[in-house]
Amino acid sequence: MSFCIVDSPIGNLFIKETDSTISLLNITLERGSEPTAPFLKQVAHEISEYFRGERETFSFKVSPAGTEFQKKVWSELQKIPLGQVKSYKEIAIELGAPNSARAVGTAIGKNPILLRIPCHRVITSQRKLGGFSAGVDKKRSLLNLEKVYI
Repeated sequence: MSFCIVDSPIGNLFIKETDSTISLLNITLERGSEPTAPFLKQVAHEISEYFRGERETFSFKVSPAGTEFQKKVWSELQKIPLGQVKSYKEIAIELGAPNSARAVGTAIGKNPILLRIPCHRVITSQRKLGGFSAGVDKKRSLLNLEKVYI
């Protein structure tokens, strides 16, 4: 296990690597610590490319810890392409549980790997932003970066 903290336009990002996969990527108040491990350097490079508008998908693998339901939700989120959004209800329907939009929202709120599991691409059925663990202002910034204006 190793980790680093990299600067980004939405704040410092804590990146934790476990067995050559990312197990945690979230915003932190801690100061940056440049990556030294080759795998973390590559991840930091891809994140930098994303924020410069030069990358639409990430190549690094993830291994988020969570319940089976959370993992199903997070897997579904990874299918939402850059520049598109889906509602909590649409995700619930795609999971075969149309009445579980609230549970989907709860699972999304526990997403441990921001950006790569793009929870910022999920909005309400009324086309409003909804919540975001890092703050709605950061969600709006990420969507604007991806040319989605809500």
